[in-house]
Amino acid sequence: MIGFQNELIAERCQSQEDAETKNLEKKEIYDMLVHKFYLPPYSSRGVTREYLLKVYNKMCFTVPLLELKHFEVELTPKMTRRVGIQNNGLLVKKLNILLQSKNMKPLGFGEYDAPDQVNSS
Repeated sequence: MIGFQNELIAERCQSQEDAETKNLEKKEIYDMLVHKFYLPPYSSRGVTREYLLKVYNKMCFTVPLLELKHFEVELTPKMTRRVGIQNNGLLVKKLNILLQSKNMKPLGFGEYDAPDQVNSS
């Protein structure tokens, strides 16, 4: 089916992996990367071993965690106003098109396996 992937294959170590990640579990790779980059929550649908390896190998668009925190500090309350409900798949599709038009790396996941939105409040 469109957008579905066999989880058993996707979460196993891949043959093209380097020695640093080959023996690590998905959770260990996530824990290593979450301190460097802003990532979706671990339990999100789009956070797969394949996506984490793309982040690790700098094959997709990433936002350094310190850079994001610095950006958020300078936001005013008016700038943090929430918008209505958005379709995550459509948002991912539009962002990937925007990144491609600017000759930047893609997000690393498609519109069918976008991470779930989790409210932190």
